[in-house]
Amino acid sequence: MTRLCAASLICLGSLTFAAGCGGDEGDNHDVVNIELLRAGSGAEDPFVDTARIQVRLNYNQCLEDFYTMTNTEWEQGGEKGGPVFQEWIDRLCDRDVYDTSIDCEVAEIDQNLGSTSALNTSLKVTYTVLDPNLTRQRIFFGPLPNEDLVTDCRPEVKIDAGSVLGFNAAGEPIWEIESFTGFDTAYPGQNGPMSVSIRRSQAPGG
Repeated sequence: MTRLCAASLICLGSLTFAAGCGGDEGDNHDVVNIELLRAGSGAEDPFVDTARIQVRLNYNQCLEDFYTMTNTEWEQGGEKGGPVFQEWIDRLCDRDVYDTSIDCEVAEIDQNLGSTSALNTSLKVTYTVLDPNLTRQRIFFGPLPNEDLVTDCRPEVKIDAGSVLGFNAAGEPIWEIESFTGFDTAYPGQNGPMSVSIRRSQAPGG
């Protein structure tokens, strides 16, 4: 498992797509996006007091093989992948690029390649939320290698019931996914979002 925190960076690229510590390597990568909806009638705002969001999406077999077998240099700790993951810490919350993004900063990107099962190889991004008005806002998630880099299969990620969680300033879980709307998989650069309906968490703090 490789972890990259915003505070640990010693070289950060600009917010343009062509610049950064990794040169142009980041242009072989893209994002998927998740739209946040209120569950039920929407009378209660489940996003009140949100300070942090954690998103974990599972890699499909194509991405697992890419990172663990055929192109290991692109993983987060790899020679090519390391600069790309650093560069995307700034990109993911750049509202000049993604104007429907939540108002956020990326706190951490954590790639898990520690299992041979595609259900357990994943990418996790933790976002610090600057504005908790999140209804119908989108979370942009990556970096993910696009089809310019992965040419022999379609790189996709999959969402599940525990993929998106909201926390308050004390670190307590306060909201979770109730259901999906539309599809539960996506590929880098796909226009449409994966939409999730959010309810207040039943765990302590919800």
